[in-house]
Amino acid sequence: MKLVGVDGCRTGWVVASSEVAETGAIVLADLTFSIVPTFRALLDSLPGQRALVAVDVPIGLPSGVPNDDGRRRADAAARAFLGRRRASSVFSAPNRPTLDAATYREACELEVGARGGGLGLSQQTYRIIPKIRDVDLAIFPGHQGPPGAGPGVWVREVHPEVVFAALAGEGAPGHGLIHAKRRCTACVSPPCPGEDDRLALLRRYVRDFEPRDARQQLLREFMREDGQRGPVVGRDDVVDAVACLVSALRILTGRALSLPANGPERDARGLRMEILA
Repeated sequence: MKLVGVDGCRTGWVVASSEVAETGAIVLADLTFSIVPTFRALLDSLPGQRALVAVDVPIGLPSGVPNDDGRRRADAAARAFLGRRRASSVFSAPNRPTLDAATYREACELEVGARGGGLGLSQQTYRIIPKIRDVDLAIFPGHQGPPGAGPGVWVREVHPEVVFAALAGEGAPGHGLIHAKRRCTACVSPPCPGEDDRLALLRRYVRDFEPRDARQQLLREFMREDGQRGPVVGRDDVVDAVACLVSALRILTGRALSLPANGPERDARGLRMEILA
């Protein structure tokens, strides 16, 4: 089984992959990293393989009134699980009609209508709508069944901050990490508490992972292939992709936390609305 962790980055998606020989494996080795422009390109790169893909993006979207209340229980459950310190890292997923909005103002108006009032859409959620649309167009309910014995690609929604909290608290709620994940200016040379905390949790599963080396490899390969320069992938994007990869292993081995705890809802397309960690 090929395990794949996927997180959004400036130029598409950063992908962390590893092979596992059996479901009893608890440590990932021989990690590989790549950047793909679209989620469809990632799925197309896995023909004839058995692969479990864990991606940090909302999968399964509400339709809005009159079909539903325009909200996902999974998002509320994830915020409650994280606790006050990290609850704000879980954005409320947009309603599917909002994916077609041409402007932020239109997106807010569509969200207010879909939810029967209240607030519109956060800027953070609006900025990731292209990523949500990318995945929504690429997957179908068949991607979300239980991994089978034969070839196939299975896709699950995960959230890195929920993964870190689940690892820190061994599944108990309220263990969202104290420090933010991004390296601030003061953390360029000294250790970064937020990154260090996350790496300590991940290295239970990926002992040799060094985000600086992985990012430098990706930057070299991307510039060689596309001739582009600039911050195509952040160091925190690489760390989050590995957190998604660890979540894929936890899903495969039956150790993953599932939110909401009483089982997923299904959206109008039949996609599961759940966050795994």
